[in-house]
Amino acid sequence: MIFALAAPALIGAIGLSVDYVMITDKYSKLQAVADAAAVGSASELPLANFDGALVTAVAEQFVKSNTASITAKSRSTISTNVEIVDKFTGVRVTLKEAWTPIFAQFLTDKATPIVVTAKANILGEGLICVVGLMPRKDRAGIHMDDNASIDAQDCGIYSNSSNPYAIRMDKNSSIKARLVCSVGGFGSFGSGTSISPVPVTDCPPINDPLAKRQPPTVGGCDYNGLEIGQGVEVPAASRS
Repeated sequence: MIFALAAPALIGAIGLSVDYVMITDKYSKLQAVADAAAVGSASELPLANFDGALVTAVAEQFVKSNTASITAKSRSTISTNVEIVDKFTGVRVTLKEAWTPIFAQFLTDKATPIVVTAKANILGEGLICVVGLMPRKDRAGIHMDDNASIDAQDCGIYSNSSNPYAIRMDKNSSIKARLVCSVGGFGSFGSGTSISPVPVTDCPPINDPLAKRQPPTVGGCDYNGLEIGQGVEVPAASRS
């Protein structure tokens, strides 16, 4: 009789313990996703040219890719809210997961949904148009030649190469930018070259601004026997 009376309380206590463990785990995993989404989308700000929709799409895609296993396991739903803040130098990501606890929902309405927020800011306010990521000392990170030109007067151009001519200008080439920055040096060779403003040298290298962007989903080849010119044909056997 005593056991029968105590059984419901015991089951309830076990259920609440399970809920507590699940809530703690969900908060931890969801916060990690929010943090990474905020950092990844904030790195897009210098490239987005004040296009908030692009930054929002990057954050939403990151969340979708990294929460599929969470929602499938617990049959929950996760909503994403992305805000561009601090004069387009920061991103705030808020994630809300609606799920059904075992017992906690009967004791408090704060058990669900789980809400986490993360914010990330970029240093500086300048936009970036061109980044030469090559760090090797033996080659230029940006090499302009044969009437090549870059007109980027509203943004910056960076070369991560430590070469003395990390930015090299040849044969009627030109660069116009808001800022030109080189880890190494720069040099102009031949006639008709121009670069404005004068590059800043010994700059610290910058990280790849696209490193955290989610790669696109790529399916298998759906062209069999496709002629691509000069009698060259994609054989059916190459289809994946």
